[in-house]
Amino acid sequence: MFGFVLTPLPSLVSLSKGFVAGCSNATVRVYHLTSESSSSPTNLFNCVQTFSIPNFSSSINSMNLSPSEDTLALVLANNQIFAVNMAGMGGVKHEDIKEVMSLFHGPGAITGLDLCIRKPLAVTCGMDRTVRVWNYTDFKLEITKVFAEDPYSVAFHPSGLHLLVGFADKLRLMNLLMDDFRTYREFSVKMCRECQFSEGGQMFAAVNGNIIQVYDFYTGEKVSTQHNAARALTHSSLHPCTFRPQ
Repeated sequence: MFGFVLTPLPSLVSLSKGFVAGCSNATVRVYHLTSESSSSPTNLFNCVQTFSIPNFSSSINSMNLSPSEDTLALVLANNQIFAVNMAGMGGVKHEDIKEVMSLFHGPGAITGLDLCIRKPLAVTCGMDRTVRVWNYTDFKLEITKVFAEDPYSVAFHPSGLHLLVGFADKLRLMNLLMDDFRTYREFSVKMCRECQFSEGGQMFAAVNGNIIQVYDFYTGEKVSTQHNAARALTHSSLHPCTFRPQ
């Protein structure tokens, strides 16, 4: 009915000209009244716009509109809140969807933690698919980035300008910008649950199962591989370590 795909419809909110439907897969559909005199109920409303929350697949459990109908607030099944600007010309765009960030990871566990040696910064990652940089002297969340997959490990370069983040398919080396992380190099290390930079940041180690692989930070070349030594690097550490090629 009304052109819906047969998926759950957890939430509805009324508009002056129709209604907004919150669907599964973090998808929103906007319907407008076409004709009050239509003889068929299926022709009363027309879907004028469909958009989805990027990088999220949870259903939309609750929604509400501002009195002027220019802002839509919605809550996903994973308890994350978003604010959507509905007043833009040409429909809702990616930049109109803003995440209302909470100061905690959730739901799910925190999978990685590391501190920067030269700056008062900490980085965490969790099963909510976010990586977060914190200022532990100002007690402030500096940057949050949502990814399309779960990050399993994270490490801070001593300079505070780079991050290592381990995902299911690859290990990614990222630049830390003013308000974002940007990947500039990838390594074929799958399910990397532990990673760590050396004391000077010239090398880093990544764990894949029972194998530790050591890379040159500047060239990206693999300089060492240690088999059956998973216990040598079991968690992020504040103690300096130096890796030497074998």
